[in-house]
Amino acid sequence: MGMTGGTGSITEPGVYASPLPAQPVGQWRRNTVRYTQLDDIVKRLKHLEKRAH
Repeated sequence: MGMTGGTGSITEPGVYASPLPAQPVGQWRRNTVRYTQLDDIVKRLKHLEKRAH
């Protein structure tokens, strides 16, 4: 995909995406979704940590 950066040779055929380093597009999509969920995950983790203490 456009703007994908590579730091070495790509050894597996397929579609790659991500600024750096290039990743298989399926992994990039999963990571993008997870990135958008980070704030909620941090809030939930802090809540659980408070309950554990």
